[in-house]
Order: sequence, then structure tokens, then C-alpha cells
Amino acid sequence: MAGRREHPTVVPDALAPSQVLRSLGLRPQKRLGQHFLVSTAAVHHILAALCLEPQAAVVEIGAGLGTLTGYLAAACGRV
Repeated sequence: MAGRREHPTVVPDALAPSQVLRSLGLRPQKRLGQHFLVSTAAVHHILAALCLEPQAAVVEIGAGLGTLTGYLAAACGRV
């Protein structure tokens, strides 16, 4: 994995879904199937499965809070 950037091992508290949503006056609604990525292990599994190169461009689809986006941006050229 030469040339790869290191990924943070912890999702910063500033990105904790409950804190972000609360600061915006929002609450996730189960009936809408809203789930937010908080598992650092899951993020690393996703990144490993993608086998990204530093010059890669990635299109991310999903209405999350940007947790995965930050890790993708650190791993590739463009998100």
C-alpha cells in the first residue's frame, strides 16, 4: 500500500450524528430508515473494498452527514 494516505482511526466527536443533528434542530426518523455511519471499522472496510488510488475520483451517493466523505477525500484525489 505504498503511497496511500493514513486514515484517522476515530470518527471525531464533531462528526457524531447526534451532536450534528441536535445542533441543527433535527432528529433522525426511523420511519424514513435514517441511519448514520459512526463505525470507524465500517469506514475502514468500505475504504479497503474500494482499493482507491491517490489520483482516483469517487462519486459518493447518499444523504449522510459527511463522515465517509472526509475519509474518501483523504484517500483519493477527488470526491
